[in-house]
Amino acid sequence: MQSVRNLWRGARRVLNHARRERSIPAWIALLAVGVFLLAGMSKAVLDAPGAPPEVPAAYPTAVDTREAPRSTFVLKPAVALLQHGYYINSLGTPVILGEVENTGNVDLDKVEIIVMLYDGERFLGSDNGFSFAEIVQVGERALFRAHFSDPPETWDRYEIQVQAEPASDYLKQRLYDGLTITEINVERRDSKWVAFGKVKNTGSRPMRIVQVVVGLYDAGDRLLGIADGYVDLDRLAPGVTSTFTVDTYVDYLLVDAQTAKVAAWRVEVHGYPDE
Repeated sequence: MQSVRNLWRGARRVLNHARRERSIPAWIALLAVGVFLLAGMSKAVLDAPGAPPEVPAAYPTAVDTREAPRSTFVLKPAVALLQHGYYINSLGTPVILGEVENTGNVDLDKVEIIVMLYDGERFLGSDNGFSFAEIVQVGERALFRAHFSDPPETWDRYEIQVQAEPASDYLKQRLYDGLTITEINVERRDSKWVAFGKVKNTGSRPMRIVQVVVGLYDAGDRLLGIADGYVDLDRLAPGVTSTFTVDTYVDYLLVDAQTAKVAAWRVEVHGYPDE
């Protein structure tokens, strides 16, 4: 503001001098004074103090280009064949019984058992079967049965291959909701080995098609045979218990185990939600 006053005083002196001396016409003097004042006021405005200049936001001096850490967990489905054997049923068909174990790091879908028959080195044909369990969890053992629907008349040996895929989340959510063996007994009755007891639904959903599979073993944990069947009730509501009785003929024990004594057993219980 002080600068504008100084300019006005200077302009008045110029105008008064022009009038006294009559050296230039008055209108030219006035025009010059106006221009002089306008230029001076513009400079005064530009030089006037104002808001401090905007300081740009700080930027990082370095950029972290490292990627986010990635999971190193790799699904490795793996299944091992623990033991197996066979017997010949009343139709003359070879039936293969055995046990597998999930040795990987992911739960497995139903394990497929591929059985190949040979006569010496000559391949005769193959058939397949599956584990009783729909899901074989990590570290879990599972019993299986496989047989030929149309076997050759003569054969002298067989070979087995096993394979499985990771179980889907959908399948894992549907199966095995709290089926528990609460009582079991195993005894010899004439020409059969019989397992009988009770299953309780301790889960939160009603279950149906509840199957009991009993693996029979000798004192050395050698598989001798398998007895399987279903509980007496068609449907098990939560909290409900059902009895069961399953059996297998002595002749249906493995061919080299029909005179062995059953000393231990392992039970699997499988079922489906009643939805």
